[in-house]
Amino acid sequence: TNNLSVLGTLTMNGGSLTVEKDMSVAATGALVCSGKETVTCRGNVSFAAAGGFAAANSTFVLDGVGGLAANLGGVTFNRLTITSGAGDYAFGNGFSASVLRIPQLTAARALTFAAGSTVTAGEIYADGVVAKAAALALKSSTPGVTWNLVNTRCARMEGVVVSDSDATGGLKVYAYEPSVE
Repeated sequence: TNNLSVLGTLTMNGGSLTVEKDMSVAATGALVCSGKETVTCRGNVSFAAAGGFAAANSTFVLDGVGGLAANLGGVTFNRLTITSGAGDYAFGNGFSASVLRIPQLTAARALTFAAGSTVTAGEIYADGVVAKAAALALKSSTPGVTWNLVNTRCARMEGVVVSDSDATGGLKVYAYEPSVE
């Protein structure tokens, strides 16, 4: 589908969904997964409320190109994957995921997190190495004001430049060269 606005309940029933442009889930809406469905969005994403997504064992993929907004409304994901496309994302609020995965990049990209927001993940895997250099930036929307990263199980980041992040609320995040903390 091109754009998707969920005002009521959209139940996936084992199917997968690709939204070519923008997706929004209203405060009265819910996107409900019951198994291993995959939901892919290539545009802006907005969840108005934390209860707007029932994750089950699903994978939610942000696969955009260009400067995009992801207002995830405190939603809890099973697996959140931010693909290697050429899109930067601005996260307007925090979210949680059992697994947060950023596979190997093909070009430099930035993920900007709202100052004061919290990202909580059980497992974090990020590969930001492009041409043997760090090409993935994780930063605050307001320089000098922190965003929070809480790792609850394990984390491995490579090729990542992190700024204005407070990760003291969780387990150690292992950064491998060429990463900059």
